[in-house]
Amino acid sequence: MKKYLKQLRTSMLQDCAAASTVVSMDKKDYDAPLAVDPAPNISGDENVDVEFDPDGNAYMTVTQVTLGLTLHLDACIAGLDARFDIWLETNYPERWDWHNIIQHQHIDAVVRTKLFGSTTLKVKIHSSIPNSKANARLHYST
Repeated sequence: MKKYLKQLRTSMLQDCAAASTVVSMDKKDYDAPLAVDPAPNISGDENVDVEFDPDGNAYMTVTQVTLGLTLHLDACIAGLDARFDIWLETNYPERWDWHNIIQHQHIDAVVRTKLFGSTTLKVKIHSSIPNSKANARLHYST
């Protein structure tokens, strides 16, 4: 079992190094890999282009096999002088919501991930300006 766990962790870290794409968001939910699996002492930053639909909404769903660690998230939205409502939920279920967020205002959450299972994060962002674009900046650490 110890050998299997070591191989699994090595494989996940190799996958993390190979996955470095930025994910675009649109009005439909879709699955997209996190750029880095949460693993001990891992941190990083992601920039995500956000496109709001005619109703002012943008959605993203991320599903990732995780190691049962605690993931610290800090995010802000830039590039659009608007007000935002943001909802984040997981599949077991935890939920956060923030209202009347302005650009460059930071929000944070602490997410517990499943041990050797899939953790799903669903994000919905509503902008006071529909049909617009912004950039979300995410910092994560374990």
